[in-house]
Amino acid sequence: MRLGRLVALLVLLPSIPLQAAGFATSDNFTVFTPRWPTQDAAQDFAEQLLQEAETYRREIAVKWLGGELPPGVGKTTINVKFSEERHAALTWAKDDPRRKYHVVYLTTTPEKAAGNILAHEMVHVVLATQYGYPDRLGAWIEEGIAGTYDDASRDKTRRQILSWIVKTGNVPPLMRTINAEVISPTDQESYAIASSLVAMLLSRADAATLLAFGQEANSIGWNAALQKH
Repeated sequence: MRLGRLVALLVLLPSIPLQAAGFATSDNFTVFTPRWPTQDAAQDFAEQLLQEAETYRREIAVKWLGGELPPGVGKTTINVKFSEERHAALTWAKDDPRRKYHVVYLTTTPEKAAGNILAHEMVHVVLATQYGYPDRLGAWIEEGIAGTYDDASRDKTRRQILSWIVKTGNVPPLMRTINAEVISPTDQESYAIASSLVAMLLSRADAATLLAFGQEANSIGWNAALQKH
């Protein structure tokens, strides 16, 4: 995480009254962060989180799409809530004609806000921008790709689930995951399956082929797209 200037403040934060919220904006993002002891500190945090989001947006687009997204396309609002108990996130993509922006909700600690959790959600933002409504990629493909940015703890959980499936032979119905329009944050089994399927497909072809397969499946179905690609 690249928030080095705030380390000292984070240490003192529990003992300092919170006074001001942070706000930062660019062509691609509008960031709202929780209250901090001073307006300067709040702005510093919001602006650094904005820069992290810009970096992830650029790096993810280059890696998976082969080039950057145009500025201003897929405008995204990021709302941050601090919590020591919860580490969760949600992206409401602009997948409805009535929704004008992608919206990302982060609930985490100040130290983790610009780390893996933000990178994971930026995958959804980038892919939902490139493959917008009504041609979104399957949820399992998005989650499988986003899962490559998760932290070691989440990766360990998914590996444990996959190991249990192999050892016990209790293979879940894969089409339940493949056909799911949304994967619940609590459905760790489906996250494990999605990550495993994406890893397997990427071992056989490149990212461009995976995305072409996922996009074409919307029109010709999973089996036909799999045979084609």
